[in-house]
Amino acid sequence: MNTTRIEDASTEKLNCYIQAKGEPCEPEGEGIRGFYLIELSLSRPLVLGSISDQERSEIATAALDSFHEHQGIEDLDTFRISVLLEDGTKAEEGAYEGTGLVLNAEHHGELSIDDVPLAVSG
Repeated sequence: MNTTRIEDASTEKLNCYIQAKGEPCEPEGEGIRGFYLIELSLSRPLVLGSISDQERSEIATAALDSFHEHQGIEDLDTFRISVLLEDGTKAEEGAYEGTGLVLNAEHHGELSIDDVPLAVSG
C-alpha cells in the first residue's frame, strides 16, 4: 500500500487551481467566477510540502499568466484571483527572479465544483 502523502510526493507536473471570486461590473465578466485548472510542466521535480517562496512565486506567475491569456477580465479590481496548489495552499507572485522552473502552463478551463479537490475548494 502506497502511503505517500501529497505534500511529500515529488512531481514534475503540477496542477494549480485558479479561484476567481467577485462581482463583475461589466456583463463580459459574468461567468468568470469559479475554479480553473492550470497544469504546469516543471524543469525539475518538486516536493509539494517543501516548495520555497521563490518557487511559489514562479508557479503563481506562470499559472496567472496562463489564466489571463485565456480569460479576458476587463476590470480586475472587481475580482479576487488566487492560485492554489494541489494541497490547498496559496501561491502568490513575489519579487523573485525566474529560475526556469516552469517549462509550460496548460490551461484546462473551468472546472465543475465536483472536479475540484476538497483540499482546494475547502
